[in-house]
Amino acid sequence: MLSTLHKASLSWESFTDMPRSLTSIIVAVVVALALLVLAVPALLKVGGDSSSWAVGGRTLQVKVAWKTNSAGLTYFAFAPGGRYFYTVTRGGKLCVYTAAGKLCYAVSIAGCDRLALAPDAAYALAYKYQNPADSTIVFLGSQGRVSWKTSVTGAVWSADACAIPDGARFVLGTGKRCAYVYDVTKTSRRYRWWRAPGVVVSINIDPSGNDITYGTWQESSIARVSIDGQEVWDRNMDPASLHYLRTLDTPDRMLLRSVPNRRGAQGEFCVLDADGGVVWRGELSAATGARMVCSPNGRYVCLGVVEMMEHKGKSISEKHAVLYDESGRKLWDQGSMFFHVDPLLVTSDGEAVLVDAKGGLFIVRGKGDLETSVKLPGSVVRSAQARDGSALLVECSDGSLCKLDIQQ
Repeated sequence: MLSTLHKASLSWESFTDMPRSLTSIIVAVVVALALLVLAVPALLKVGGDSSSWAVGGRTLQVKVAWKTNSAGLTYFAFAPGGRYFYTVTRGGKLCVYTAAGKLCYAVSIAGCDRLALAPDAAYALAYKYQNPADSTIVFLGSQGRVSWKTSVTGAVWSADACAIPDGARFVLGTGKRCAYVYDVTKTSRRYRWWRAPGVVVSINIDPSGNDITYGTWQESSIARVSIDGQEVWDRNMDPASLHYLRTLDTPDRMLLRSVPNRRGAQGEFCVLDADGGVVWRGELSAATGARMVCSPNGRYVCLGVVEMMEHKGKSISEKHAVLYDESGRKLWDQGSMFFHVDPLLVTSDGEAVLVDAKGGLFIVRGKGDLETSVKLPGSVVRSAQARDGSALLVECSDGSLCKLDIQQ
């Protein structure tokens, strides 16, 4: 054994006596081989696919499912459940698709620029968003045929939908402080309405169809009510902000985003429990241009912020993405002077999908481990997320609309 160690020692001494250039080459080769040995198990673990990683025994995957032209696109969104989505183009052309990108129907309704789409796409409600000159609403069947046309009091500010036996239930809020519930089936059409405390900025109906939540402005409040308008609970809110309340993919969590109606004022987000109590809250700084995405279970929030840094006497902006858990603890911070990123999505396990300025996607997991993912055809213009976090629609700067599948 001693002789073996002595031989190894002699070999190293001989190595150090070699010419410096040759020594550098040998060191580089040894380091490269070591890195290759370390990398092979990781590549085998994820199948060599740059868009998938092992996470807690499962594999997180981000895949571009399909791509299409986005010319003339003005709006797009998923139906509840994420199995269908719709797009709106200039001139009021409304198209409904399956999540796989198959066209269900296309219909043109002058002036309409929004849909509330039932989870199975069997019914839809078309309306004009915040248009006080025309409060007409149009109900569509599964093939896009107009089944009912009526009007409401005031401009439509918000709408949502859920499934009921043999049909769909729609809820709608207006700028004239009115909330409506419409039940549409093959054999009947019914509706009811009541006065809300203020402008119904946001409205949601839970999948069971029994509870409605909304946020209002002037008077400002958030509330849960029954389908006939009976109050379950009500919370007064800051009158200087518009309160966008959104249900998440779990019955015990909601997301509230309060947006000031004056330039430069600070915003706020709150994760609420089923009774409207604050689980945790955070500031949305106007100065840093804060943006946010929330996990489907409400346990993680990823903020996108712009930070100003001093470099050689000049102010340079940095775009960062920062992940927080429900205790308000910062888990990681990604971004730098040369690596500008925005958050696109956070999973219920706290894994995040980020995008850089050129459309490159990244996965961040654990305590901030960053891995490259797929490359989009251009930078991200805007995006929409399925409520359960299973998919994203992303409009890119090259004029395309991409569907991303998020799988775990």
